[in-house]
Amino acid sequence: MIIIDDYDWTAIPSDTLKKVSELVRFGSSHHCISLIFVNQSFFRLPKIIKDMANIFIIYKPIDLDELNTLGRRVGFKRGELKDLFKKKLPHWRDSLLINLIPSNPYSKFYKNLYEPIEIEED
Repeated sequence: MIIIDDYDWTAIPSDTLKKVSELVRFGSSHHCISLIFVNQSFFRLPKIIKDMANIFIIYKPIDLDELNTLGRRVGFKRGELKDLFKKKLPHWRDSLLINLIPSNPYSKFYKNLYEPIEIEED
């Protein structure tokens, strides 16, 4: 397992980004490496990390407009993620875990990591 916590991705050289891309695409699937990226801003992560991630843990951002963009990235329609936080995650430190692993036999959504949340999906 590799945990990368609050790394400054904005200043990463292209050769290092290429190595990170290889680690994310091949290391995780071909060498049984689990990767965890902890970051204060979803939007500052490199695209390859966001594209390859299959589990997200989201805390309510200060700028609630970010939830619309973030929601689209993880399968919500405009406003749905914002409504979910408002209705089911009202406390300022509540988090939403979204499990996008294909054929996941468990709930797709969790409040604060462990409490399943039922959401009607189209």
